[in-house]
Amino acid sequence: MFEGSDIAGYNSNQYDIPLLAEEFIRAGVNFDFSKCRMIDAMVIFRKMERRNLAAAYKFYTGRKMEDDFQAHRADEDTEATLRVLEGQLDMYAPGMQEEEDRVLENNMDFLHEFSRQGNNVDFAGRFKWMPLTDASGKQVLDEKGNPVMKETFNFGKYKNMFVVDVLRRDPGYYSWMMQGEFPADTKQVLTRIRLKELGK
Repeated sequence: MFEGSDIAGYNSNQYDIPLLAEEFIRAGVNFDFSKCRMIDAMVIFRKMERRNLAAAYKFYTGRKMEDDFQAHRADEDTEATLRVLEGQLDMYAPGMQEEEDRVLENNMDFLHEFSRQGNNVDFAGRFKWMPLTDASGKQVLDEKGNPVMKETFNFGKYKNMFVVDVLRRDPGYYSWMMQGEFPADTKQVLTRIRLKELGK
């Protein structure tokens, strides 16, 4: 069915085709994807509708960045970024959008949560936040009714286990990570968790 065909999709070059290739190998199907033309609509979208600061500046202010600023100056990039944020707050203000999920509150806590990408604790994603549950499996809530979140490992033999539990059970794992080839931020986060939870 795929022989001699082109393959197109949305995010297909990063997700669907690698998944299909793995399944073909697992099933013993010898298929050479290098002989296919692969068209990814998401790649085309990203290349045609840029998501850099200059594109955002034009979209939210209606002006070209090069008309207002010199290129690659940190102070001017900062000013342009501020204007983009102000344009976003104006465009997505309450009453300006029909869909509720397209409304931005002009509130630092809201914007912080809205800007978060995923549930990573460290920048490399070696740790992630996971809700704490009680013995019956029910989520533990704080005084405001929000789920209590705890740091878990996001890799290796302790994946999805609470970091503090692993540090109690296997204290040597801390030393292994501190001596390993992990980013400095990951090591710093691990040390903070250790100091906060274990007082060491």
